[in-house]
Amino acid sequence: MQLDIITPDRKLLSVRADAVRLPGVDGEMEVFDGHSPVLTLLKTGVLEFQRPSDSIAPDGAEGSWSGDGQSLSLMVSGGFAEVDNQHVTVLTEHAALPEEVNAPELRKLLEELEERIRESGTGAGHHMLTAEIERVSVKLDIAH
Repeated sequence: MQLDIITPDRKLLSVRADAVRLPGVDGEMEVFDGHSPVLTLLKTGVLEFQRPSDSIAPDGAEGSWSGDGQSLSLMVSGGFAEVDNQHVTVLTEHAALPEEVNAPELRKLLEELEERIRESGTGAGHHMLTAEIERVSVKLDIAH
């Protein structure tokens, strides 16, 4: 099936995939070729997919693949996924590939965000800080 991952800034990936695992707001969802049509909201989490064994890495993503060269995990945050038989389209607010993650920089940012949330209590910016902490944490999860 075709997998397209699109953010407001760019088309992150357009690849063939055998299976896609999505971080839905109601739980993880795994999609295979020929899946029934569905539309699901996405939460911040890890999107994983398996590419067909006979395919090659898409341009710009060669360093992202797992040790077996066939699976990829990336961070997505918000948006939705549309599944339609042979196609999965992910429209997400934020996304990052593993090689785009600077782990030392993100660890420092995470510490700063956690300090800010402790200082702010449950004030107006609490929800935004919590969401950013979640995004940073998932990016660290996918880092090589």
